[in-house]
Amino acid sequence: MAKLSIALVLVLLVAASVETMILKVDAAKRCQVVFSSSGCDLSSCRKQCYQSHGSQNGYGNCVEGKPQVYACVCYYDCGR
Repeated sequence: MAKLSIALVLVLLVAASVETMILKVDAAKRCQVVFSSSGCDLSSCRKQCYQSHGSQNGYGNCVEGKPQVYACVCYYDCGR
């Protein structure tokens, strides 16, 4: 019974380690660029991002930088 418990713990640790490594690799493949830091219109931001990085799965979003000031940030795949 003790051997089974130790084996189960080891399997869970290995699975958790592999999952963490996969998340780090996926995060490393995404880049970002700020198109405007002085204000953001969501539809314009997404359009600009798609036009610049649409072939790289570009996705624009308004992100709050300073309080009450939003920036247009474009996230796209860059690790290919």
